[in-house]
Amino acid sequence: MKYLLDGKPITLDSADVISSGGEATVFRHNNQAIKIYTQPTADRAKKLAALLPLTNGLPPEVIAPQRLIYDEKGKTAVGFAMHLLDAGYAEVRKLATKKYRQKAGISAAEVTDLFINAWCTLSMIHRAGMVVGDFNDLNVMFKTATMLFIDVDSFQFGVYPCLVGTEAF
Repeated sequence: MKYLLDGKPITLDSADVISSGGEATVFRHNNQAIKIYTQPTADRAKKLAALLPLTNGLPPEVIAPQRLIYDEKGKTAVGFAMHLLDAGYAEVRKLATKKYRQKAGISAAEVTDLFINAWCTLSMIHRAGMVVGDFNDLNVMFKTATMLFIDVDSFQFGVYPCLVGTEAF
């Protein structure tokens, strides 16, 4: 699949898929992650364009879009590039399993530190005028005492609502 990043062609291959969900597929490309929407829309592209200048006000624990990805003709924004997480990060939902915590050697105090870290990050997100719209245990990653918020394109801000959600949350 061919796209444009910064006006230059890139090719994304199924062998480079990091994850795939209902609305998009995330690929590894060089030292970044590329999220490509299954069904890109003009409204989503408009929201992404409005979000990009606001990401400088977000803490580093927020893995926000950095640059838009366009179709191979350069006419339609179909996704974005963002920071690539290293392999040491895991979904926060794993912390709900005692067996996982024991095997990983994660104490209750460390879980507490992780959630205090997440609360601090969430407070900074709110101070930046944003709301984590699709807040669920798949959209927060952790490693040691650091929690990272992902799926930032679903954040609600200004006139742009969160259009997706996870029913259980």
